[in-house]
Amino acid sequence: MLTITASATKEGYNPGQGQTQLTVKPIVQKDITSPTVSVTVSPSLPYTTQTVTFTVTANDNEGGSGLATVELSVDGSLVQKWTTSGTHTCTDGPYYKGTHTFSVLASDNEGNEDDFKGSFRVISPTTPTFSVAVDYCGIW
Repeated sequence: MLTITASATKEGYNPGQGQTQLTVKPIVQKDITSPTVSVTVSPSLPYTTQTVTFTVTANDNEGGSGLATVELSVDGSLVQKWTTSGTHTCTDGPYYKGTHTFSVLASDNEGNEDDFKGSFRVISPTTPTFSVAVDYCGIW
């Protein structure tokens, strides 16, 4: 808060008489910009025997209110929560075969939000199969 004291003089009055105090409050710009969030998943096509690493980058705008939370969910369940901006990693799994969804929701201190949604597919490791045919008729 900024306080300004002003005085005015009028002919016939002593200087300093009639002082008044004026309080000036600075105008504060409200943060209306959403944070930014991006995600990478590694490996891009994991096996059912592998864990999956999510690399999450979330930041608030310059001069913004600051990042409040970043939440990573997989298949609708919260997996990890952070309360700082920057790059974070989370390794989870392994996951069963099929397609899985993930989302990251970033919120700043003013309630602005950004979300990132995606999916990844998990496959079974394949073991080659083969057969051998032996002809015993020619063996003596």
